[in-house]
Amino acid sequence: MINSKFVKNLKYYLIKGILLTLGIFFMVVAVWSLLSLLQITSQNNDLIKNIFDSSQICNRKEKNIISDKFCLDLQTVHWLIFVFIISFIFCFISFFPLFLMKNKKN
Repeated sequence: MINSKFVKNLKYYLIKGILLTLGIFFMVVAVWSLLSLLQITSQNNDLIKNIFDSSQICNRKEKNIISDKFCLDLQTVHWLIFVFIISFIFCFISFFPLFLMKNKKN
């Protein structure tokens, strides 16, 4: 018969391992999105000025290649900000209980 203390320890370490894996995954995604965001914004300084006001540039009927690239980069920046915020929240949610969990000594 399997020892119940062994099963409790196995559950404890399994939960900790899953939380650690999820936390590291979401941290890597957050760092990747932040680095990609910095790389794109360093190439084009106009993105920072127009990050929340793109309607005048991207909604014009006559578009050229430069404005298309600018609008594509702008939408990429918006998605990278979204991915960074969500992955940072999930990283925090995964790591917070990981460091608070204590194994019972029963």
